[in-house]
Amino acid sequence: MRCLRARCIDRVCSASCRGSVPLAAHWGDQGVLECGFGLGGPHRALQRRGFGRAFRGAPDGGGDADLQRRGGDTRQTDRTRASKPSFLRPVRSIELLQEGVPVSSFELNKDQLIAATTLVGPVLITAGAGSGKTRVLTERAANAVGADVPPDWTAVGIDQILAITYTEKAAGELAERIRATLRFAGLQSQARRVDGAWISTIHGMCARIVRAEALEAQIDPAFRVLETVETGQLKEQAFEAAVRRVAEKRGRSNLLGLYEFSAVASTVFVLAEELRTRDVVAADLRIETRDTARALAREARDFFGEKSAFFQSCGLDTQAVADHGGACLFTFEALDRLTKTDLNDEQLAEAVWRILQGHPMARTSAGVKDHVVAVKQSRIDLCSRLAGIITRPLAEELVALVEEYSAVFSELKGQAGGLDFSDLQVEARRLLRQPEIAARWRDRFHLAMVDEFQDTDALQLEVVEALAGRNLCTVGDESQSIYRFRGADVEVYRAHNRAMIESGATPVTLSVNYRSHPQILDFANRLFGDPLLFGGHLVILGHGRTEPEPALLPADASRVEVLIAPTQGNAGGDEARAGLASEIAAKVCELRDEGGVSLGDIVILVPAYTHAHVYAGALTAAGAEAVVIGGSRFFEQREVCALRSALRVVVNTRDEAAAAEVMASDLCGLSDDGLLALRDRARGEGVGLWAAHKSALLDEDDRARMDVLARAVSRAADALGRVSLSELILKLVEDCGLDLRMVASGLAGAQAYANVLKFTRLAATFEGSRGTGPAGFLAYLDAKEEFGDHETPASLVGEDTSAVRIMSIHASKGLEFPVVIVPELSSTGRTDRNIARWRVGQDRALAMALPSSWGGERDSELRRPTAFVDMGEQDGTSEDEERKRLFYVACTRARELLVLAGARTVGNSATCSMLNWLVDALGIEIVPDTQGLHDFGGGASAKVRVLPFADPQERDVSPVAASPEDRRGSKEWYARLMQDEPDARAEVETPRRLSYSGVSLYQKCPLRFRAEKILGLGVAAEAAGPASRRGSALHLLLQMAGEDGQLSEERFASVVRHYRLERSDAARVRRNFDVYRSSSVAQEVRAADSVRREAPFALWVGEPGQGFVLDGTIDVYAKQSRHVLIVDYKTGETTRAIEDLAKRYELQAKCYALAAARDEAQKVEAVFLRPEVLVDGQPQTVRFHYSADEALAFAGDLLNVHDRMSEGSYGHLSQWDDHVCGSCPALRQMCPVKASGEARRHSPAGASH
Repeated sequence: MRCLRARCIDRVCSASCRGSVPLAAHWGDQGVLECGFGLGGPHRALQRRGFGRAFRGAPDGGGDADLQRRGGDTRQTDRTRASKPSFLRPVRSIELLQEGVPVSSFELNKDQLIAATTLVGPVLITAGAGSGKTRVLTERAANAVGADVPPDWTAVGIDQILAITYTEKAAGELAERIRATLRFAGLQSQARRVDGAWISTIHGMCARIVRAEALEAQIDPAFRVLETVETGQLKEQAFEAAVRRVAEKRGRSNLLGLYEFSAVASTVFVLAEELRTRDVVAADLRIETRDTARALAREARDFFGEKSAFFQSCGLDTQAVADHGGACLFTFEALDRLTKTDLNDEQLAEAVWRILQGHPMARTSAGVKDHVVAVKQSRIDLCSRLAGIITRPLAEELVALVEEYSAVFSELKGQAGGLDFSDLQVEARRLLRQPEIAARWRDRFHLAMVDEFQDTDALQLEVVEALAGRNLCTVGDESQSIYRFRGADVEVYRAHNRAMIESGATPVTLSVNYRSHPQILDFANRLFGDPLLFGGHLVILGHGRTEPEPALLPADASRVEVLIAPTQGNAGGDEARAGLASEIAAKVCELRDEGGVSLGDIVILVPAYTHAHVYAGALTAAGAEAVVIGGSRFFEQREVCALRSALRVVVNTRDEAAAAEVMASDLCGLSDDGLLALRDRARGEGVGLWAAHKSALLDEDDRARMDVLARAVSRAADALGRVSLSELILKLVEDCGLDLRMVASGLAGAQAYANVLKFTRLAATFEGSRGTGPAGFLAYLDAKEEFGDHETPASLVGEDTSAVRIMSIHASKGLEFPVVIVPELSSTGRTDRNIARWRVGQDRALAMALPSSWGGERDSELRRPTAFVDMGEQDGTSEDEERKRLFYVACTRARELLVLAGARTVGNSATCSMLNWLVDALGIEIVPDTQGLHDFGGGASAKVRVLPFADPQERDVSPVAASPEDRRGSKEWYARLMQDEPDARAEVETPRRLSYSGVSLYQKCPLRFRAEKILGLGVAAEAAGPASRRGSALHLLLQMAGEDGQLSEERFASVVRHYRLERSDAARVRRNFDVYRSSSVAQEVRAADSVRREAPFALWVGEPGQGFVLDGTIDVYAKQSRHVLIVDYKTGETTRAIEDLAKRYELQAKCYALAAARDEAQKVEAVFLRPEVLVDGQPQTVRFHYSADEALAFAGDLLNVHDRMSEGSYGHLSQWDDHVCGSCPALRQMCPVKASGEARRHSPAGASH
């Protein structure tokens, strides 16, 4: 018991960070648990602060206690509890049996006994939730080595058993249980050998095999497993080298010109990894195009010709029918011309796709609805098939890039002398494919057991089958397979089960649940046994609890509750979520106050951590302490950010952003007034923020705080190079007094201090493996974030906590809790931003979507090839099936009470969400503001409460998502269509979305508006000039820092690099930035109650169905009461008269004012600010003032413009205008106006117009 290591880490505040550098720990005199870092620093810090005296109690050997710490129930009755501060109290200790994990006292049931004693031959165990599978595996191992072995079995040593689990924690728990069981059976010699036994994860097993066979595998026996950061860096280097090689071989690279760099890189990384693990080469991927472009062009031409004839002869005299007939005729004629050209297949496919994309879809009409639907579907189908032809060269380039990347990545890992995580399994498979090696390892293991087999993949299955021999036992439950995102494939598990049965395996089903209340089990059986979910594939769980029920809830209380928030139409999800969170918080408080339920017995399980803060906030507001456990938010924690900034200041006190953050953080706690005083003094003296603290006029409290921080930073700087980095960090925290303040702040403070200690462990790990010094450590942390090596926040929360725990459903796997609340049932979890899809099984295929630049979001269906769509539908089905399994896992974690909650749009069951499956499977009727006990048959019942509709704020517009105006088509192909008939007029789509810039363009020249905004013609892409880049840079800087936020030189430099600014341009931008922030306008913004920057808006103008959406983005939207101040930055240093500027900005001001009036503003002031033009020391401004009535009246002016568009009024200018005509995309094609003289020479189109 002198070295509990990892289990002791989780028992105390100083060792709360799982997965960190282990502490040496032992039970000292009088039962005091003493612990400390091997590097010494934290140990001494804890001794100085007296933490050791806070932890008293009996030793705990782990195992079931470890499960207990995570919320599990070991059904032990004799427990001792230490007397210690509640916020630092470790989980309850339990009396150990022979210094090991306690052995459960309940007898094995019939099926468990069969599973535990059938050792000869293959055994296939299907283990339902809470059915005691870990106990069965423990008994199997004990029986295999015990003296009283089954009659057909010869006892073996513990090192002749192979036991594989999914996680390191589960492996440690299983090993401790086996050790305790062997000791209890008197097999002390075997128990002592457990540490060297083959009980591990599959990665751990593969690592041992590869090291043992390293010479045979031609691998350096001293190889190391690369860290995530180093692997990420090598991947990045390999990708860049592969891009260069492919470009050199092919002459150019189209992928990176059409798709985002990050999208291409991530696709290459994921595809290469899957190909490697499945032992498939990229060249084997089939890129299928079943049609030729010319055949599709003729098919499209014939179809639209038929539809044109139908609409013209159907006898229905309506505008909609006429619109459809005209559109089909226009598309038919355009396609007919294309079929007579000699374009190659790729060019013709693009031309046809562009024409179909631009086909206007008018409103439907009675009598022709089926034909309109047919046009829509055929348009999508034809474009999808054409997209396959267009993207084929791109897919071929992707294959070449993957091949090059894989080769370079392998070379770089070899040079680094390491293997990545996946290499361990790949190399093990390669070794075990050699018959003599596989036979040698099979002979070593007489018994093989694999737990959580439903979460394996094809590679892992091949490795296990090569090792196991005949005596293979696999344990799994396909209803609990929830790790598809990590590569797990439930189809692999299903195929394995079939193969096991065919090979004569003994099938055993563990269906008795010892965890949950019978009402919960009946509900789960009824819900998930429905054909909408698992149907006949569900393992029906039997009632196994025999001990008296704890008095957690009244005897007649419903053990399942369903809470539904009904929504209507496009009601926002955020509002519904906030309402549900409040209801859940009220339920928690009710359980605590009226039922006496401890908050520590309640857990909230979420599918993802995205909205966990909403529930934590609602609980805190209701007076119930809550803590979010898990996730990857460690680097976002306030105390972690403060420590990183503190180290930057220790290294460089001139780091202004870091200095400001440290001063404002809990390390110092300087007031806002103090920070402003420091800033003013720094500016006045021309020095940095840190240097100004000595002479700044601070009040007594701020002066004391600043002096403490300054002394702490000075001591840390003096200690650089003389003490370890971890010791330096802890001493800095101690000198600032932060540790004592945190420990005195209850659970939240203890959690924060646990993060501080985890930060020091990361520093210790860095020093031990990579180097020394805070600068290198900070760069290391930056790299961890960049390459996705996320850290989980530290946690002190155990079963004795007084806080509600919020965690992901994945994190709860294998655990159980008295009360389980599952919100977020409305989430569908579906996103599709892939640029490529593939299959690498027997059907090996690859398909790529056209880039997003080919049309807006509404054209996404047109950009996806048929094969891409088919694979997407298969993936969507698999994702839905996994969400059903995730739902099942969440429900089966509950012991005494299960609460399910979500929002549902009344009348809508189309989306694949957990709540819709629940409602539809059980036949729940959504009637707002009702509640009652529902009997679902089969003994299943639940208390169902449907909340009343939220009282929405009355609005005169429907919410519309703001988005840029979609660009459609390309100049080249539309120009080709118009060469033969330049004066032809076609029915065009009336714009349904406008911005102020679109309205302004129409007022300047209706024909140019039509060419750009409706037909999609555009000026040839040109790189943004210096003026444009300066303006973009200034907007971004002000968006990031606002009126008074901190802007570090590093961030400013990154913006300068991003926009490729010359030194003089960068100086201008910085000057403009400072001018605005010191302006009177910025002062006005600071005084506002709320400020939004880059605020998008979208509002409906006109009657429903007959108007349009006005959208845009406002630079600064400051609101104080019902008065709105709008600020728009205008770059450029040309001097213009105020009257000219007012005329130029008036339309924009009116549009913004209308948006503000729709936001219930009574007064609106729009300010256009020019930071490069100074008047009396202030930037030049143009101001507009409007009342609400004046602003709302502008809608009529906009409707007049839109009516002209609807009437087809798209005339050209009467004469040439340099400002309007010079860059018009209708040059030479649509407009008869010609340039002459000097204007023609400067026209970008050449000599004629």
